[in-house]
Amino acid sequence: MLQTLEGKGREILIVNIYQACVMAATAEGKLTNNQQQRIMLSEENRDADPRRAFRQDLIQLLRKQ
Repeated sequence: MLQTLEGKGREILIVNIYQACVMAATAEGKLTNNQQQRIMLSEENRDADPRRAFRQDLIQLLRKQ
């Protein structure tokens, strides 16, 4: 969720994010969240490491603001 609040000459960005713990992120199996993210990223020709992609996406989002 991304929300921007304006008031009194200030703009506040509230970002609510979640990244699975390392143990959950390394779990294998075709139905795991990790595997689903790898497939999605691969289809988009992106880095197939979901944790690294998460960081890249977050940095890109914050730089836009």
